[in-house]
Parts: sequence; C-alpha cells; structure tokens
Amino acid sequence: MSTKSSYVYLAIAFLLMVVSNWAYTIPLAAWLYPVFLMRFMRTEKMGRSLLGGGLCCVAAGVLMCGWALSNEMLFSPSFRIMSGVAAGLLAFLPFAADRLVTRRIPAFASTLVFPMAFTTMELLMSFDGYRSTWGSLAYTQYGNLPLVQVVSLTGIWGVTFLMAWFASAINWAWQKGVHHPRVKRGLLLYAGVLGAVLLAGGARLALCPADGETTRVAAITKPKVYHALFPLSETRQSLCADSLSEQAYFLDTTRKAAAQGARIILWQEMGVFIRSEDEVAFIRNVQQVAREEKVYVAMTLCSFPEDYPASPWVNKMVLLDPTGGVLGEYIKARPSVLEPIEPGDGQIPVRETPYGKIAAVICCDATFPGLIRQAGRAGAGLLLVPGLVWDGVDPLYTRMNTFRAIENGFSFVQATGGGLSMAVDHQGRVWSAMDYGRTAPEIMTADIPIRHVETPYRQIGDLFGWLCVAGFIISVMFAVFRPSPR
Repeated sequence: MSTKSSYVYLAIAFLLMVVSNWAYTIPLAAWLYPVFLMRFMRTEKMGRSLLGGGLCCVAAGVLMCGWALSNEMLFSPSFRIMSGVAAGLLAFLPFAADRLVTRRIPAFASTLVFPMAFTTMELLMSFDGYRSTWGSLAYTQYGNLPLVQVVSLTGIWGVTFLMAWFASAINWAWQKGVHHPRVKRGLLLYAGVLGAVLLAGGARLALCPADGETTRVAAITKPKVYHALFPLSETRQSLCADSLSEQAYFLDTTRKAAAQGARIILWQEMGVFIRSEDEVAFIRNVQQVAREEKVYVAMTLCSFPEDYPASPWVNKMVLLDPTGGVLGEYIKARPSVLEPIEPGDGQIPVRETPYGKIAAVICCDATFPGLIRQAGRAGAGLLLVPGLVWDGVDPLYTRMNTFRAIENGFSFVQATGGGLSMAVDHQGRVWSAMDYGRTAPEIMTADIPIRHVETPYRQIGDLFGWLCVAGFIISVMFAVFRPSPR
C-alpha cells in the first residue's frame, strides 16, 4: 500500500467524521468513517499511523464541537477548542488500541478488539459527571427503529458495538481478500448477527406495538429562552425582572393545556425565574390551577436565594396532583458543564396515578442511562423531562433521550425550551413533536399510552457493556503475553 493511497483514506475518514455526529449527523457516515480511519492506521507505519490518526480525530473533534457549542454567549472559543481536543482524543483511543493490539490476535477474533475498545471507552466515559453519553455512536442511528430495539437488551452499547464491529470486519476482509474462505465465513457471521438484530427489532415493532388506553399529555415552552450559563455578575434583580410575566404565562398556558384535554402537563426546564422568598406563593397559585383543572402539573423553577450569588441558584421541579397536593420535589442531579449549581440527590420521584406510574428528571439527567434505570426498575410508564438547549445540539439532544424509553420500557415526553419537544412510546415511535424554532404553537399535546413494558435492560443494566470491558482487557493481556508475529 502506497503512502499516497493511505492518506486518501485518512482524508475520506476526516470528511466523514465531521458529519458523523453532534450538530450535523449523517447516520451512514458514522458507520463509514471508522472503516477508512482504521484502514489508514493499519497500512501506515506505527509512528505515522498514531500521529495521523490522532491529528485526524482531534481536528474533527474541534470542528464538530465548534459547531455544537457555537453559541458564543454560552461558550468561549477556548472552551470550544479544549472540548473538541478532548472529544477527539477520546474518539482516537479505540483506534490506537486496534493498531497496537489487533495484530497480535489471531484470525477473525481480532475483529472484536475494536468494537470492545470503542464500547469500553463509551461506557467508562458515561460515568463522567459532565460528558455522560454525549457523542455515542448509538445516538447517530436515531430513527433506525429495527436496529435500536436492541438497546432494550444491551443498552446503547449494543448499537455502538455493532457499528464498530462493522469497521473491523470490513478491514479484516480488505486486508486478507474477500475471496479467502475464512473471510467469507467471518463476514457471514457478522452479517448473520446484524441480520438477527434487525429481524428481532422488526418483529418487536410489528408484534408488540404500544396500544391500549392513552392519556393526553401536554408539554409547554415559553417564548423567551434564557439559558443556565448566565454570568455570576448578573444580579438576582435583573435575572428575575420578568418573573411576574413568566408566572402569569405559565398559569395561563397551563389552563389552556387543560382546556385542550391534557391530564398531565409538563413545563420546559427553568420555566420561571423566581426569588426564593416568592416561591411558596407561586407554588400555591399553581396548586390552585391544578386543583381547579384537575390535572397533574410538573412545574419548573429557577430559584434564586437572597444571598445569590454567594449561594447558588436551584434548578428544580415540583410535581402536583389534581387535588393541588405536592407529590414531590426534584432538583437536577446531573448539572451540565459550567452550570454552577448544587446537584440533587438523584432519587427520581416515581408516583402512582390513575393513568399509570409517572417519573420525572431534568434535562441532562436523561443522558445518564444508569440514573434513569431507577424509573424503569420502579415500573414507570411515563418519564417526563423538561429540557433547555441551544441550536448546536438541537434536535440531537432530544433524540438522544428517547433511547431511555426503549431501554426501560416506558413512554417519554420532553418539553424543550429552544429546541425539539417530543413524545415517544416504549419502542421509540414518535407520537407528537414540536420544533421551537419552526412552529408557532406554545403547547405540544400527545395522546400516549402510559404503561410499563418489561425489558431485559431494566434488570441487567449495562451487563453487555461490562462484558465488552472484560473482553477488551483479556484481549490486551493476550496480546501483551503472546509473542509478536514474525
């Protein structure tokens, strides 16, 4: 293989990678860029391989994060660059592992190193308090319903594994020649596994649809979006300057949603900016609306204490029942990066209602599969998620969160300020959607089933991901202690 040809593969990999995820996502590009990047790294000498692959990933990461974090009011240029470098280096690690380890693993088993390495990287990063599962290969396949049904068994790690395995299987065949008998059997094995996943997913969609009685749920967004990353130099008085008008808006719009037949009403994240001493009186007003309209309300507040900013503000949700009673309060448990608040305890409220069990979390909490599995294990039939986004991650953010519905077997409704609001069932089918930037309505309604469907993932959690971690460690140990091929 000439150096010139291998750098053509590197260029193709770079072009595909920058449109494989985040702000601009072409689903097929997420399958193909690893094929070409791996081809470059396997055909070049070790030093040039690692340097070229690393630079490709970092450059693509900087560009992708630059697009995704494009709001200059929220993210400085230096933060966008550092985030891109970090994301690129993380994406590069599985390719480096493939280059260093695979040549010491015999036959078709060598194709498993890269998918196990990629899955290991994603799983371990999902425990980071800020990154969570952002950037996962699996999320690029939103809309491919037969494929993504596998997350009800494996979590998103199963989709990541299959996509990464495609790259290593193709490269193995590319290297040995497709006419080699072992190659034919290896490719047939991969095709059989992928085909079985697609067939099973299609059967689940066809034979186990979401049916039965439905309940009308409403999601409310507000006209003015104010993000959580406001400067600490801004005073409490200025931040809450529009509080009275925001309170009136949500009281009025909640009544409108009830008049449209909604029985459960969800507000977007940080619905009302309010001084902490005014919070009790406002909650009483919403309790009166809930009582008069006989509805459940998930209201959201951005509450500022009297000594702000010495004490942080609170991002919270209050759940009210049709009698006006407080079912529970929830404080955001996984704040986004640069969000200067104290996290909550992460205990998800799951409450029984005449319509079924409902649970609720706030925004980024939904990107942590382990946290949301609480609601699945408690038998929730509906997860409510108030959110708030900027253009660079819309509609990706909402689409990511819909995977929690498939994993845990419940319906999902998200009210997203500044982005896509959506209602999906336990298979990821969209029942209703409202795009903040392209539609005039302030209320999205969906008649959706609220019933829990058992899934293996609810019970076994990230077992598949941890098996990949164990498999990767064993592969590395095998490669280290096995003599180098001559």
